[in-house]
Amino acid sequence: MIPRSGTHAGSSLPVRRRERKAYLEPIRPLEVFVRRALQLTVVIACIAAAFYFQIPQLVDEDQNKVLKKPPYPASERALNLHQQLAIVDLHADSLLWGRDLLERGLYGQVDIPRLADGNVALQVFSMPTKTRAE
Repeated sequence: MIPRSGTHAGSSLPVRRRERKAYLEPIRPLEVFVRRALQLTVVIACIAAAFYFQIPQLVDEDQNKVLKKPPYPASERALNLHQQLAIVDLHADSLLWGRDLLERGLYGQVDIPRLADGNVALQVFSMPTKTRAE
């Protein structure tokens, strides 16, 4: 009698386990469907993650370019006037782009260091929303 695994009786030759032949196994449509659905879900999740994390940054960099690099010259009179004013900005879409507003940005329009440099007293951060038309 030959054992299923290990070695032949009285021999040092290894015995291979009996392997199932893939072409002899019946095809189970439900298993194939579940496997394909899982693969498709993973692909869609990867695309969604790329869209969520990369596309907003690329659009932000493209749409919010700083055309003229600082420093921006201003007359002494303009600087004195600016220091006396309470600057108010009623709209900024910075939260839409998911940027860290505590760091000075290389592109875009609003971040905390530039607001402080610009003597801004009030900044309104807004988000666009949709409502049902009734």
